[in-house]
Amino acid sequence: MTTPSPDHAKVVGRGLLGGRRIGCPGIGSLVAHFLKRLAEKYSGPSKVLGERAWAAALGYSWPGNLRELENVLERAYLFAPRGRRLL
Repeated sequence: MTTPSPDHAKVVGRGLLGGRRIGCPGIGSLVAHFLKRLAEKYSGPSKVLGERAWAAALGYSWPGNLRELENVLERAYLFAPRGRRLL
């Protein structure tokens, strides 16, 4: 299973998802789950979020809920430069 990057601990507090507050372990688990599914879907390497990506994910209210989070992660996975870390 993909785990949140160590950088995530530097920027994590509490995030918003779908208008309700969730603890960062919740969003971290969702991000890890979606990134694992994307690696399987595209037969690619597993990837993790970098510090800037974690800050962006935690600072956004995700009005589109889980589907929006999944879509953003999919675009990041597909269009990120080669490597394991999504900026």
